[in-house]
Amino acid sequence: MSNFSREGKIVGTGSALTLQLGFKPDKVKLVNATDGEMIEISRSQLDDGLFGFKTVAAGTRSVLGTAGVGLIDSDPTAESYETQGIIIGATAGINQSAEDIYWEASVCDDPGQ
Repeated sequence: MSNFSREGKIVGTGSALTLQLGFKPDKVKLVNATDGEMIEISRSQLDDGLFGFKTVAAGTRSVLGTAGVGLIDSDPTAESYETQGIIIGATAGINQSAEDIYWEASVCDDPGQ
């Protein structure tokens, strides 16, 4: 599989959001446009049960609990738009009500890139 990515913008709700991508990403990056807080995570970290690393505008990083990012893979045998993507948790500073969240999800031949 070659490298590719999708990106976009979604409006935060303060509750979990589902982003259907049609693929399971190797890397995900979310940025709150209002305050600059960011979450980054790789597939291997998701597979290890982590939910992302959050960086606040001042540069402090922390490991997220269950409110970070999760994978959607409700039917691992299907390659359909509805069954694969990410869940954006209700993480304070990222998924805030009525605040724009810019996202990028990518697949890499080498996820360490």
